[in-house]
Amino acid sequence: MKNNANQWRVFKRLMSYLKPYKFLTALALGLLLLTTVVKSLIPLIASYFIDHFLTDMNQTAMLILVGYYLMYVLQTLIQYFGNFFFARVSYSIVRDIRRDAFANMEKLGMAYFDKTPAGSIVSRITNDTEAISDMFSGLLSSFISAIFIFSVTLLTMLKLNATLTAWVLIFLPFFLCFAHQRQ
Repeated sequence: MKNNANQWRVFKRLMSYLKPYKFLTALALGLLLLTTVVKSLIPLIASYFIDHFLTDMNQTAMLILVGYYLMYVLQTLIQYFGNFFFARVSYSIVRDIRRDAFANMEKLGMAYFDKTPAGSIVSRITNDTEAISDMFSGLLSSFISAIFIFSVTLLTMLKLNATLTAWVLIFLPFFLCFAHQRQ
């Protein structure tokens, strides 16, 4: 229990480094959500095209096809900028952590440096800050993206067929338990 409390304290401390970058983080999250919405719209556009225009190609059908391909371009651009802003926040946080670590090292006495090899200190700071960078740019964005994808997919399913969505939600816990047991 003490280990969980310590991990939570460390996590909160790491999250405090996000405060100066609230705007960029919110922008990255917004772009991540927008990417998820666009990803969900693409199959709906394809479905509409197949249902209404597959046998009757006209100017409207061509416009829908062009819009369909432009949605892929839009998705790619939004995803690129979302990843760009997440990476920028991540590297800014790592820079701040390294500055704080260096300021803390300057306060240490010479006895510490006599006992600890210099390579060990540099290696630990470098490896720890890279792990933190990976957490912010990779794990955190992937976790939030998964939540957005699940939510938007669920809303889309509800819009398309509420009864079928209810059945899926009833059996979803069983599928999750089965998948967890296989691992």
